[in-house]
Amino acid sequence: EMVIAAAEAGLPVFCQKPMAMCSYDCHRMIQAARAHGTRIQVGFVRRFDTDWGALKSVVESGELGHPLVWRQTAGGVAPSRPFFLDRMEGGGPLIDGMVHNYDFACHCFAAPVEVTSMPTRLRADTTALDTGTVLVRFERGDSIMVSWSWGLPEGTHALSGTDVLGPNGVLYFPGSFDASRAEGQYDKQTQGAYLMVLRGGQQKVLPFPRQNMFRDEMLHFADWVSTGTDPLVQGDAGLRATRIAELALSGGGLV
Repeated sequence: EMVIAAAEAGLPVFCQKPMAMCSYDCHRMIQAARAHGTRIQVGFVRRFDTDWGALKSVVESGELGHPLVWRQTAGGVAPSRPFFLDRMEGGGPLIDGMVHNYDFACHCFAAPVEVTSMPTRLRADTTALDTGTVLVRFERGDSIMVSWSWGLPEGTHALSGTDVLGPNGVLYFPGSFDASRAEGQYDKQTQGAYLMVLRGGQQKVLPFPRQNMFRDEMLHFADWVSTGTDPLVQGDAGLRATRIAELALSGGGLV
């Protein structure tokens, strides 16, 4: 309602992720913006991060080969606000948290074609699905597998890690490999690093500069509003990620 009201007033809009809880509402928001000559920027902040930008560069380089399988597992205690595990509000991790992964995978791999999921609920005191594994297949044969849980009790956490598999090797995300393997090859004060291991055990450390992605996201909003240009992340990206989340929560289907 707030986005539509702002659009009807002709105002540029910044909308946090997920854009809405269903794709129908995303369509309504996009149509309102178009009808009143304004634009929506969706808060997929990873698009402005040099860390995630390094991942996209690796994908585009083709060095890992094709197809690629991006995997992530994580599990722990849910955010403390009841909002996050209310089915009608935050919706749980398969939409509130994983939507970042859906969007960035679309950013790297192009159009999604199919979603398969196994959602469940570990906690009895909430209404949202708090745990699940989601697999998204893309038109060129790439895929992403995300397995998250917000259903664990206080004082516990699950194993976590993120990597990208390809026919030529594997890319390990920061924090998912033994840091000693990259010792002395990047400045830990100002940089982070990925580790790529290719055929025959060849290792490459891929440093990236650390920066404040939230600041850069807001600076971009201010820039396109003041210059009359278009935002980098528009309503179509919000709609696409929300559609994947809808399917993930319902067990899957064709996008």
